[in-house]
Amino acid sequence: MTFADVKRIMKKHDIWDENYSIEEDKPLAEVALCLDRIKDKYRFYIVERDVIYKQYLFDTEDAACKMFLTEMALDSPELEKYLRPEKKRRGD
Repeated sequence: MTFADVKRIMKKHDIWDENYSIEEDKPLAEVALCLDRIKDKYRFYIVERDVIYKQYLFDTEDAACKMFLTEMALDSPELEKYLRPEKKRRGD
């Protein structure tokens, strides 16, 4: 999963874009979930009143995206389906 995938998912489900930031300027909400890249790491963090209070660094973009969706799904349970492993088809 990539940052672009997460952006598409957020738009598809009409998640208010002031509640999150993906590689963009900081969001306007009082508490927001954020994704970005720092050097060779991918970062998921939560900002409250312009202060980062939780931050996680990941080696892969996929892991950061899944953490973002896991946290976002706490308020938007319809996002949980993107966290389930894909079903294998017969013959795979």
